[in-house]
Amino acid sequence: MINSASEKTQRTETFQQYAEIWLTSTGAMFILKHNSTESCSVIPNRERHAEGSIRHAVVFRTTTVHIVNRHPTFGAVMKSSKRISSVVAAVAVILSMSACSAAGNAAESSTGALTPNSVVRVGAAAGPPFMILDSSTGQWTSFSAELAKKFGTYAHVKIEFVPTSFTTIVAGLQSNKYDIIQPINATAERKQAVDFSNGVSAAGAMFFVPAGSKFTKLSDLNKSSVTIATITGSAEEAATKQLLPNATLRSLPNASVATLATEVTSGRSDVMVDSSYLAPAVKNQFALNSIPDYATTPNGIDPVQIAFAVRKGDSTLLNALNKFIASEKSSGDLTKLADSTLTVANSLKG
Repeated sequence: MINSASEKTQRTETFQQYAEIWLTSTGAMFILKHNSTESCSVIPNRERHAEGSIRHAVVFRTTTVHIVNRHPTFGAVMKSSKRISSVVAAVAVILSMSACSAAGNAAESSTGALTPNSVVRVGAAAGPPFMILDSSTGQWTSFSAELAKKFGTYAHVKIEFVPTSFTTIVAGLQSNKYDIIQPINATAERKQAVDFSNGVSAAGAMFFVPAGSKFTKLSDLNKSSVTIATITGSAEEAATKQLLPNATLRSLPNASVATLATEVTSGRSDVMVDSSYLAPAVKNQFALNSIPDYATTPNGIDPVQIAFAVRKGDSTLLNALNKFIASEKSSGDLTKLADSTLTVANSLKG
């Protein structure tokens, strides 16, 4: 792992018969020759440079790679050649087999722990009552924001919120726009793309209809003639596609609960779907009843854990988050935070 500018300089200036291949998040590839002959080198996958964010590196013997110019940060850069496909294939095999193929983190020290005072970027998407953006101050508030800030204090790191949307929130993490995602629904589909921490809450899908509606059960909604308003890219949108494949979805990017409710009360949509956490607010503010009944099924349909997400293989951040969550649970602070922020009033903000 590279820890200083001087070490980077030494690596780029000493060319021998071994090379490191670096794969970046943008797909760029370049090779550095140096005199390391013993082990695989891995450097932070959140360290950024002109070509993108470094993902992996591996040392291997080479005699045919040609160095053609100087990279502004890392020095020698390899041009495209006839051997590039075989080099990529070789790296893929080596990385899949090698124990040292795991990428490190920008906030990670040489001991595998988070570096004090380093910056941890949090992907933040407005989703009351969990995550609220105060338009007057530009500050993120409520449960998820406060929990992320508490993690920063616990881990001695600086938290930096990066605005995103639920449509692109997972893709943003994968492309290194941020280091963790605020607590979101840990669905099976998302688990294929990212790693989740232990849960900090749980919720499922809930469908809402006007009082006196002819729709009283889930099966009533599975018809092409039924239009269901939902948030584009949300877990509830995915759940609706699976639960009600015949229904017509009206997906609205970054919609608030008020926007979805207005879809129903105005008659543009027959039904809205959102998190079960919003059921009390939706009933009190918009007089919409829930399917299933919140009184008997408060966690909704197919409830899942709500958890922080990190990039696949980022064990340092994941372990730190899980230790923090365990501490918050054992102290009772997680419950207190939920009681004070996951309220009807916060559900209607944003």
